[in-house]
Amino acid sequence: MRPLAFVGRHATKFMAAGVLVGFVVPPLAGLAKPLLAPALVIPLALALVRLDWSAIAECRRRPGLVIALVVFVLGASPVIVWAITTPVVALGLPAGLREALILMSASSPIVSSIAIALFVGLDAALAAVVVVVATALVPFTLPPVAFALLGVELAIELPALMARLAGLVGVAFAAAWLVRRLVRR
Repeated sequence: MRPLAFVGRHATKFMAAGVLVGFVVPPLAGLAKPLLAPALVIPLALALVRLDWSAIAECRRRPGLVIALVVFVLGASPVIVWAITTPVVALGLPAGLREALILMSASSPIVSSIAIALFVGLDAALAAVVVVVATALVPFTLPPVAFALLGVELAIELPALMARLAGLVGVAFAAAWLVRRLVRR
C-alpha cells in the first residue's frame, strides 16, 4: 500500500493525532511552527487551481449572501461558541481552552474550506469569496470580539497583521494563477 494513499484514507485520524501530539509534546508544536504558512498556503492554492474563477465574479450578484455568511463566521460563530463554552467551564472545561475556542471561532475561516466545498459539491466560489473577505476583515473584528466576549485586549498591530494575512492569501492566488497559466486545461 502506498504511504500517501494510506494517509489519505485515514487523514482525519492523522489530523486528530497531530493535534493531540501538539498538546502533549509542546516542543514538537514549536518545531512545526515554520510549517504553518506553507500548511495554509498550499491547500488554498491547490483549491484555487481547481476553482472556476469566473464563478467568483458571479458572487457579486449575491452580496447579501456573502455579507450574511461573513457576519455569521466573524460575529455569530464566536458568540455561539461563547454561549456554549461559558457554562461548561463550571463543569471543568479549562478557561484557557474556552478562550482559545472563542478566539479560533472569531478568526477567519480555514482556507481548506474551499477544498472541502469542492470535494463535497458545495459552492466553492462562494467559499473562496467568504474566506477572502473574512480574512481581510478579521484584523478589524477580532480585537473587539475578543474584548467583548473575553475581556481580553489583544495587542495586535493592525498593519502587520493585515500584511501577513494579505501575504498568505496573495501568495496562494499568485501560485494558483501561475499554475493555471502554465498548465492549460
